[in-house]
Amino acid sequence: MALIEDDPFIAGNKFATFAKIQRRIRERVGVESTREAFLTFWSVDYLMSKNVIQEINFFENKISPLIRTNYFRNTDVTGQFVDDFWRID
Repeated sequence: MALIEDDPFIAGNKFATFAKIQRRIRERVGVESTREAFLTFWSVDYLMSKNVIQEINFFENKISPLIRTNYFRNTDVTGQFVDDFWRID
């Protein structure tokens, strides 16, 4: 539940991406709370009551790509992103 409670998207200014993830999972499960939607989605009861393959495909195609956009970048002591791209040249 760290994804929901800690909002790792905020540091990367990806609030819209985070909101899209929340909306998609809530709509899929039919629950208003994002936390409850994720808990429900990954529950055995929910997955067994649905087509498991379809639900996993939904997650892989609609949620995972959005999560992957929030890649990790190191920060310095002041909280600024470390830019090591000069090393490529």
